[in-house]
Formats: sequence, structure tokens, C-alpha cells
Amino acid sequence: MQVMPGATDEAITELEKRIKDLPLVSELLRQNKTPEEILALLFADRDVKILDKMPVGFKCDCSKERFATALASISRTDMEQMINEDHHAQAVCRFCGNKYDYNETELKKILVQMKA
Repeated sequence: MQVMPGATDEAITELEKRIKDLPLVSELLRQNKTPEEILALLFADRDVKILDKMPVGFKCDCSKERFATALASISRTDMEQMINEDHHAQAVCRFCGNKYDYNETELKKILVQMKA
């Protein structure tokens, strides 16, 4: 959403109040409200024109390679300890929950790259 040219301060203030008073969007979605229905709650007394629609979704761009880069940023001592004592490592993405496992061979490759 964006303010259109010519919008008055009063209209903006009223919209901000309505947004503040609106139930949580997650709750509205649990009630199966569509985006259009949510807009209708905000702009019941206004003429709203939807200019475009696009699908919305969550997509995490994590990957095993990205976590390997992060592992390469730890100290050599910590990496050697993981290799010698644990013989593996697991990284968990805090956004999507994907787990990436690294065996001893993979950790050794990361260690070699750290020294390069």
C-alpha cells in the first residue's frame, strides 16, 4: 500500500487509526479473509481500486552451500575440534527449519578452503 498524491493528512491519520484497530492479519487469514476483504475492512467508506495482484508466499533462500560459507567463518580451532571430536556438524536454518548435515569429509574440505 502507498499513499497517493493528493491524500490529505486527515485521510492518512484515519487510515493509520484503522490499521491500528484492525485485528492481526494472521487472525484475519485464519478466518479465511481474502486480501480484498481485509482491504474492505480498512476502506469500507472509500472507493478502492486494486491496480495489480500477485501471489504471495514464503521462500527461504538457504542452502547447504550458504551454510558451508558460514561454517568457514568460524575459527580454525573450532572447525578442527568439530572434525576431530564430533566428526560431523549440523546447521539449522532459523527461518525455515531446514537442516544441513556435514560429514567429516565435507568439514575437512571447508577447513582446506579456510586455509587457502
